Amino acid sequence: MSDVPQSSRVIQMTCYHTCNNRGDRDSLLQQAPFHSDKSKAQWLGQGYYLWTDSDLFAHAWGRNPKYSSTDYAIVKFTLCVPQEQYLDLVGKVDHQQYFLTLVEEYKTRLQQAIQKSTDVDSRRRYRHKLDCVSVSSVINHFRKLRTFSFKVVKAAVPAFKNP
Repeated sequence: MSDVPQSSRVIQMTCYHTCNNRGDRDSLLQQAPFHSDKSKAQWLGQGYYLWTDSDLFAHAWGRNPKYSSTDYAIVKFTLCVPQEQYLDLVGKVDHQQYFLTLVEEYKTRLQQAIQKSTDVDSRRRYRHKLDCVSVSSVINHFRKLRTFSFKVVKAAVPAFKNP
């Protein structure tokens, strides 16, 4: 597995966090950002979901009743993260290539588990996982192995409609 280049540089980015507008402004600012709902599967796994560079999609997310209440707020802040903890799947080809190697390794491990398993139910579960590989399943797998050291993952939402 190839490694993403590391350095001790700190990356700063402007972030926007969409949340339900509950309580007063000061308490909202003190508590945000809010962790994702742990009872639901998340696209990139459990964590804090932020929009970067512009509040355009933060507003689109807030207006979508599937994701937010009709009364939403957007909190803007600056995020500082060490470069070695930042995986950029939007703007860095080497990071994209690295993640693709993780996907292939995950699939290989599932195929090996299918071949080794003698239990029919286990084989069925592994096949289902292999058929439904997602960004979060790959991230969660390698986090459990403690080999995914990234704290921040920048990714684009495919097919998200522009407001």
